[in-house]
Formats: sequence, C-alpha cells, structure tokens
Amino acid sequence: MNSQELSADFTTDSGIIEFCAGDTVEFLNLSTGYTGLKWIFGDGYETYFNNPKHIYSLGGNFKVSLAVFDASGNSDTANLFLIIHDRPTLQISPETTDTLLNFGQSIEFSAQGNYSSLLWTTGSTEASITVTVSGIYSLAAVGEFGCTAGKTIHVTVSPESDTESAEILVLNNILTPNGDSFNDFLFFKEIEKYEFPLELTIYNSLGKLVFSTNNYQNNWNGKLSNGSDLQVGTYFYIVKSKNHKTGTGFVDLVY
Repeated sequence: MNSQELSADFTTDSGIIEFCAGDTVEFLNLSTGYTGLKWIFGDGYETYFNNPKHIYSLGGNFKVSLAVFDASGNSDTANLFLIIHDRPTLQISPETTDTLLNFGQSIEFSAQGNYSSLLWTTGSTEASITVTVSGIYSLAAVGEFGCTAGKTIHVTVSPESDTESAEILVLNNILTPNGDSFNDFLFFKEIEKYEFPLELTIYNSLGKLVFSTNNYQNNWNGKLSNGSDLQVGTYFYIVKSKNHKTGTGFVDLVY
C-alpha cells in the first residue's frame, strides 16, 4: 500500500446511504497508500477495523468519517453522510408474550403506535384480531420509509377437558345392592369433576321412568323414587351435568 498515493475512500457495502435504526451497516474501505486508519461513525463510536460493521440505534443524519495515515505522518479523510430512519413504534394490548386460554375462551389483541400499515400472520391488516386457537401470532408494522417493527405473541389454548368433551362414564354396569360394599351403588367416573348438580333418570325396559333426581351423588342402589325395591332386570340410565354433557347406558340390577 505504501507504493500507492495516500487516498481515503469508502462506501457502504450495499452502496446505499439510507437505513433503518437497528440495521447493521457494513462499510467497505477503498482507501490506498495507508498504514493506519480510524473510523468515526458520527454517533459517538469509533473503531480501527479495516471494513467495520456498525448499528445505529436511533434515527438521524450521521456523518461517517474515515481518516487514513501513512508512515510519513500524512493523512487524508473521506466523509459519507448516512440517513437513519426511526422504526415505527408498536405496542400490543394486552401487553404479553405468552397467553394461556381455557378451551372455549377468546382474547382480543390490539395494536397501538405510530405506523403506516399493519400485517398479522393471520393475514389481517386490521388493528385488532381475536384469537381462539393455539398458535404463534406475529404482527409487523411498517413505517413511513419502509422501516418495520414487529411483535410476537404465543397463545396456548388448553385442550377440551374430559368434563367438557366426553360422556359421563359409568364405573359399574352391574348393580348388586346387598350391603357388601361391592356394586351396591351406581357409580360414575370422577363425578366430582363435573359441574353440579347432576341429573339422573332411570327407565325400565318398557321405557317407564322408575327413578329420578336432580342432584345425584353416586348413591342410587336400585330403588324406586319412593324407596321401594325394583325388580331384577336391565335398566337404562341418563345422567346429565349442569353444562349439558350427557352419559347414557344400561345397568343390570341383580340381587
């Protein structure tokens, strides 16, 4: 390099002079005849790398200078003026990155800020979206000069629970109410998880109602509503929870 005339020169690697705040600006040193150099980026930062990279965190106009020196103490300086545009401001309400919903719930997210346009990953360009299913929801805001800002929300919807999706299941389809504590009562699985009160109706093989209660507690032992014993046979039951989930089936009454 010493055989060449000392000359300072540089450009950005992309050849452009307008960027968005937060972009990485790469500089390409085109100087000749130098043995030392110094970069001044105009925002308070300096470096001595040959082809440096720099990030401007705020918008503004910045004078970038490259000073080169030779062994004789001569120097030359080149300048380049950069325009850094601020990114749009963007907030999402409610302000959260992870949201947990119960099955059947929904949540509305709304964007606020200083921007020109919006685009959700759902394809919506509106300021608000309503979410009902699990997923990653991203929002990109575009500013006046094409600069962007983004937000991402993770939404998890808990799966439909047994009490909301499945029938109420019976644990025993044979009833032997003889007091030995074995199959003495008609039991439904995890009855405590269902929304009370539970309604139970029992019908005989002819379709006649023989027992009913609006608050079943796993305590039917083969008797009529008036307390009399039912005859041996097969009976049909319907059990409903307050949230309208239903279980149906047959139970054999044996003495």
